[in-house]
Amino acid sequence: MAQDRKIRILQVSSARVYGGNEEHIRTLVKYLDRDVFDVFAAAPKDGEFAPILEKEGVQVFDFHVTGKFDFSAKRNLRSIIGENTIDIIHAHNRREDLVAALAARKCGGIAVTTIHDRINMKQDGTRAHGPATWVYNYLLRHHFHKLITVSEATRDDAIAVAGVAPDKIVHVVNGMDLERLDASLHLDDKRAELGLATEHAVSGMVARVRGTNIGKKGHRYFIEAAAIVARDLPNARFVIVGEDDEARELLSGMAEKLGVRSEVIFLGYRTDILEVMSTFDVVVLPSLFEGLPRTLMEGMALGKPAVGTRVDGIMELIVDGETGILVDPEDSRGLAIAMGEVLSSPDKREEMGAAAAERIRRVFDGRIMARETGEIYRALAGTTG
Repeated sequence: MAQDRKIRILQVSSARVYGGNEEHIRTLVKYLDRDVFDVFAAAPKDGEFAPILEKEGVQVFDFHVTGKFDFSAKRNLRSIIGENTIDIIHAHNRREDLVAALAARKCGGIAVTTIHDRINMKQDGTRAHGPATWVYNYLLRHHFHKLITVSEATRDDAIAVAGVAPDKIVHVVNGMDLERLDASLHLDDKRAELGLATEHAVSGMVARVRGTNIGKKGHRYFIEAAAIVARDLPNARFVIVGEDDEARELLSGMAEKLGVRSEVIFLGYRTDILEVMSTFDVVVLPSLFEGLPRTLMEGMALGKPAVGTRVDGIMELIVDGETGILVDPEDSRGLAIAMGEVLSSPDKREEMGAAAAERIRRVFDGRIMARETGEIYRALAGTTG
């Protein structure tokens, strides 16, 4: 590429809703060095994500992917790349990886993808197999110039399962926008809004889930643990955030069957996640597998101790016994013991919460993510800082 102009980066996302992956992209583009990079995005203009990117000074081109073999999406993306002289195409989701890689190759562009989770996994935590997984693994090995992962566990997974060459894949810290924490949070008002009293000890779980896809994040084990904790701590309350109507009906039925429907509060999709999490005494995520969960990171950044499962990127976030407690996956009783231990000890909550916040600020700053990703862009484009 010509070195007398900025490197032109296109972030590609087919997301209409706003979740962890989208916050990752927003944080990345916010902190990329605009003296070096011109940043663009391809995303659905009729969704939630496009206007958020535009607020970060990113020009967004309308882009949709309707299925695995949406050839019109490939043509659309090729036009965007060619008409705007894009140098590097950066995808962030399996859904658009195929389109982005093929369009980049056709246009002579450089293709990058960020892998946000373990690959080829089903909701129940087992590995998927078949032609589609073979194609995806081949795509990762041969059609991207560089793969970025949000955790070391995810990097190891892609090497072992997809056969990606180790020198082609790199872990870049999954950083968060710490400036968001500076917003004024009115804790008492927020608790009252959510139906929480001052004396309630609150465990909260934040995970975007839709329909029957409620397996991966471990909602079942959270509700089962809630039933155990509630027997010993009558003032305990349990908040679930991020479920759609169908998922809520399923989860509410579980809580009803276990006799804790009145203790479990379902909030659905919220745009005020940080304010909601500020009402928690402990943030919980009992996932079966995970990349590096942003909501757990955000709760810790707010000074909340974390209880999570001993899997993948969660083990890279939580320092067991210091910033929170790790438990085995699918272990409702172990989860309940950990939640009860933190909820029943204000001193432990304060100590672990302070350590959690310090760790996030020190290790998981979005500026680190943007700087390291920018260095990858520079190397791929053949420029130096």
